[in-house]
Amino acid sequence: MRRLLVLLVLALGSAGLARAADYAELQVIGFFAGGAVFAFEEYGMQDGSGFPYSNIYVIDTATDSWLPGTPIRVMGTEEDTVEEMRSAALLAATPILTPYGEPEQGRTVVSNPLTELSADPHHAEFRTRFYMAPGVPGHSLDITVFPLPAAEFCPLDFGYDYVGFELVLTLDTGETRILNHDTRIPSNRRCPTGYEIAEVIAYEQPGEMVLAILIDLLQLGFEGEDRRYLALTTRIAE
Repeated sequence: MRRLLVLLVLALGSAGLARAADYAELQVIGFFAGGAVFAFEEYGMQDGSGFPYSNIYVIDTATDSWLPGTPIRVMGTEEDTVEEMRSAALLAATPILTPYGEPEQGRTVVSNPLTELSADPHHAEFRTRFYMAPGVPGHSLDITVFPLPAAEFCPLDFGYDYVGFELVLTLDTGETRILNHDTRIPSNRRCPTGYEIAEVIAYEQPGEMVLAILIDLLQLGFEGEDRRYLALTTRIAE
């Protein structure tokens, strides 16, 4: 856990947050207990209010569900700093993460930042290992976005469609897995306007890989589209 504290404290000084809309920054905390748990943080300055915030998500990778007591959401006032909110969120997360030991970093096998203009934000092809022979097929991810009714507080006259998504993983064997298919928009997503593949992180275990798939969640905000993150986890034989 001491390593966790060092990793996030070092990252506190790297926040570049001068934006019109609220595009959350991402900090991957890592995998715990041999890949049983995955944790990440999103942080930034809320548009409109200008209040700093930090949210830490802790996921049971076997069930692809949040651990009890999470996510941890901390928001300050105009007198607080992002660094203070990140420290407060980490302090709240430490008792939850400590029983799982020290964090370990996986391998980032897909990275599609919003600044990347040449990548397809809804499709990614990847391998989980460096040493696969040329010509051997890899895995692929596909996001399909489709309209769904949003919460009643989402305005209807701003020129945005509110959407859900389906996420399909196709393995190199040809097997397909539907990792998500929305039939409704969960209330915690507020007013979603889009979804894009952000990162895929692989953690190797004997005979399998744990995949953490991070999705950019675009939402209608006070000054345009805001960004938050969703994470889905799955395991594949390797």
